[in-house]
Amino acid sequence: MSDQRPSTASFRRDLDLSIEALFKALEVFQTAEEAKEIERLEKQNAILRHKVRVCRKSWYLAVNLLYESFNVMLSLHNAIRECNRVERMANKDWLAFWGINAEPSQHTKYKLMGWI
Repeated sequence: MSDQRPSTASFRRDLDLSIEALFKALEVFQTAEEAKEIERLEKQNAILRHKVRVCRKSWYLAVNLLYESFNVMLSLHNAIRECNRVERMANKDWLAFWGINAEPSQHTKYKLMGWI
């Protein structure tokens, strides 16, 4: 059996090929890492878009609830005002029926949001 060692030139060529192969492997690895990072960022972006949609929907519903609540408050205000007006007229008619002519006191007058 002969003990042959590769020549130095041959060894360098193999070494150069190994370094080139290492660089190519590094490029493939970096590309794979970049692809993984892009995939991770795309998933995160999708999650954030979903959260934005949920927040927008919640905001829309909150604004709509506020609008509806305000309309209900106005309806209640108008109903109470009308009720007070009719009650004052009924009291005046009732007192007139008994021959009493008196104006109701001002402290019974309803004020919109007077509790604030």
